[in-house]
Amino acid sequence: MTMHEVSNPDSIPETTKEILLSNTNSIFTIHDVPVFRALDSISMKTFQLLMGCGTIDPVNPSLFVLGLGGTEHLYEADMLVLELSPLSVRVMEVGKAALGDLPAFEMNLEPLFALMGPACPSLLLSPTMLPPMIVEKLYHLYFRSRNDGWRLLEGVRSYPGNPFKRVRRELGARYNASGPLKDRRLERDEATELALQLLEKRAVDMEWKTFILSWGDAASNALDEDPSTLVMSLEDFLSLYDGLQTTCRLKWKRHTRRSYAGGSPHPVS
Repeated sequence: MTMHEVSNPDSIPETTKEILLSNTNSIFTIHDVPVFRALDSISMKTFQLLMGCGTIDPVNPSLFVLGLGGTEHLYEADMLVLELSPLSVRVMEVGKAALGDLPAFEMNLEPLFALMGPACPSLLLSPTMLPPMIVEKLYHLYFRSRNDGWRLLEGVRSYPGNPFKRVRRELGARYNASGPLKDRRLERDEATELALQLLEKRAVDMEWKTFILSWGDAASNALDEDPSTLVMSLEDFLSLYDGLQTTCRLKWKRHTRRSYAGGSPHPVS
């Protein structure tokens, strides 16, 4: 089945904002209204990952990706948000970037955090264009901006390196709960702890493997329930990630079913 692309704006910034970077030759301008794009209009060969947040959900796992797409102008890029799940795909051009020395950016992306999905993510993609310490700071700020995260942190503490058990426990808690599960905003040290834990090489590897297993199951289940459902298959998603991983530290080799998490020199099987 072909992937399903949707184009209904949800949480979009209401005003145009300019985000000055530490490099004075670089500036982000956020559109007042997003421009919706077709997925096949994006060249992953020129795409630069800025951040990626994945949520493991057995029904509809999702990956929200923020990055820069190449244009015909050497020092200009489109700011793009890709919202990917088995049941829907949405691509938004949310702004423009005038580029200076791209690898030297220390950027303030906080006004864009609201576009990275409604659920607190456990799969964090690390862009190669930013030093690891800057990536850690970026996700620390992201977790601090959210109104949730405590339940995820407790799960990571209880099941370190084992997202399979953590997700099963969370599903059981939701099933048995009579209402919404208690959660809260993370304190500064808690946000740091969660970011560091989830960016650890082994953790990224295990979160990724749990994520793609969840994706495959969700796509298959959707088709079992209704064969006419439009889905993005796991194979389609991994084909897309083949291009995305060029500027991401997480490398995935589909033919060997192995990943190189966080730039690890040894495959983790």
